[in-house]
Amino acid sequence: MNSNKLKIISIAGLDKSGKHTQTKLLAQRLRSKGYKVMQSEFHRYDTPTGELIMKWLRKEWEVSAETIELIMAADKQAQQDWFTELENEEYEFLILDRYRLCQVAYGLANGRDGRWIMELQKYMRKPDLDIVIDIPAEESMKRKGKYGENDRYESDLGLLTRVRSYYKNVSTNYAAPVKATVDGLGSIEEVHKAITKIVTEEFRQ
Repeated sequence: MNSNKLKIISIAGLDKSGKHTQTKLLAQRLRSKGYKVMQSEFHRYDTPTGELIMKWLRKEWEVSAETIELIMAADKQAQQDWFTELENEEYEFLILDRYRLCQVAYGLANGRDGRWIMELQKYMRKPDLDIVIDIPAEESMKRKGKYGENDRYESDLGLLTRVRSYYKNVSTNYAAPVKATVDGLGSIEEVHKAITKIVTEEFRQ
């Protein structure tokens, strides 16, 4: 592994699949092995675009599906220079809770054209690895979210079912060159162990 090149790992999955927890655990593990690691997430709710996305998810603001896809893409595009800064500061890993693949899966599930979504992501850096934490849509709806009451995505069983299908079947051309899936119904420790195995095998670290 070239330690001077930033490796981006995106952890994807349905809402409440454990992405945030597993992102944090993976970052901690890599740091414990001596790597310089940054952890972040999309959407960035502390940004102007992220605030608009949160209002839309909470049904406090209504715009078209195309408009929200544009804003979600802008939220990611705005962080591309930051990725370069991390690389210049010799960070070795950036662990992301959601990134490009999530927008593809949810966008397709909402009936958007995949080619159009890819065009929105054209100038975004691809992750080196996408890991999907797979859980049934029914399990997602049962779990408690970190923001309290279910938002418009978290409360739509049909949408979540379609998203799960796209996560399973979407080509790696849409996101990272490598996509792996882990069973999200295991314990936190079991899921972390599975993710650790994938990362170890992929980057031989």
